[in-house]
Amino acid sequence: MNLHPPGLRLRSLPRPHGEESRTASPNPKLAASGEFGGGRAPSNSAFYLPALDTLRAIAWFTVFCSHLLPRDAVSIPVPGWAKAVWVAAVPAGTYGVTLFFVLSSFLITSLLLDEQARTGVIDIRAFYVRRVLRIWPLYFAILALGTLISPLVTPSVPVTGQVLFRYVTFTGNLAAVAGAAAPISIGILWSVCVEEQFYLCWPWVLRIFRGRAMVAACLAMIGMGALVRYQMTAHSSHFVWGHSLTHLDCFALGALVALWVRRSPASPTRATPMLILLGLLGLPLAEHVLHLRMPGQHTTTPWEATAYFVMAALCALVVWQAALLKGGLLCNGLLTGLGKRTYGLYCFHGLVLSIAWHFLDRWHFWPVAAPALAGTLGLAFLSYRFYEMPFLRLKRRFQKVESGGA
Repeated sequence: MNLHPPGLRLRSLPRPHGEESRTASPNPKLAASGEFGGGRAPSNSAFYLPALDTLRAIAWFTVFCSHLLPRDAVSIPVPGWAKAVWVAAVPAGTYGVTLFFVLSSFLITSLLLDEQARTGVIDIRAFYVRRVLRIWPLYFAILALGTLISPLVTPSVPVTGQVLFRYVTFTGNLAAVAGAAAPISIGILWSVCVEEQFYLCWPWVLRIFRGRAMVAACLAMIGMGALVRYQMTAHSSHFVWGHSLTHLDCFALGALVALWVRRSPASPTRATPMLILLGLLGLPLAEHVLHLRMPGQHTTTPWEATAYFVMAALCALVVWQAALLKGGLLCNGLLTGLGKRTYGLYCFHGLVLSIAWHFLDRWHFWPVAAPALAGTLGLAFLSYRFYEMPFLRLKRRFQKVESGGA
């Protein structure tokens, strides 16, 4: 969900397969100025945050598992304590979407602030073109495939005209709010719709608000997100989770992390890996101990809807600490390579699961797991190499800040 930008390399020479999902290196001169998002343009020294690619891979895998695995653990032959862990961990996998939202905001905010510092203004038209070239080709391909295949594999959940219109106009997340169900092959795109709405508005926000005013705007978004969720608990749980405004604090926290890293660049400490691990483990722990649930999984109470901020804050902690890493397990080339293809992995996995469930027994998930995982990986890698890459090369023509992974 971008589900989509990974980390950023700034170079004086272009990279062949760059993506916008790379975040610029913090500038010591900006930090010395004491201002958020202001100061002189950052240097062109090479800087890459590979750990953020790995975070995207982790986020996708947790979402994949949350869709594949049963949540009640009744049929799982494990001890009681392990079932308690299972019941907490599987639903918590859906917070991979929350991590995607925070990560996207952090990366896009960093990139746009660098552009603003270098050129004095954010070229909103170029930003929109870059987003269209990155998101739309695969999005509409999945939408078309889902519309064609879903009647064959999930006939009980038809793709109605209302649902199709919602997704074509990037308001698919509001289909559930309106009570219209969508098959998983298409419904998985709801989070992409939320991010597209964020991309539509965010460059204007960064243009209008500068320095401490930007911090105040982010804090207001956090409060508004919690208030909206609280007010929406009178409606259905899907209304709470699907609405765009209920995720405002995710995007606000990602932006605040970007502003903080930009103002106070730091190096990783011995505690950094532990903080990342604690942040990731904190998601299922909060599910189990605090009895929080992602809005939409059941009838949401006002407390649970408001406390969703806890999950967003844990994701922000993970993104902040991972942005400091320059080596280690999270910077492994295999994991970062997987992370660069996460958009395809996310978009394809709902379609692949629906096909696997049609031909295999959905309730015996282990036989489904291997073909579903293999099919998703294969389609995502082929799509990235032969379908998405030409659009990524074209997108480079509209880049204002050079970016690209190793």
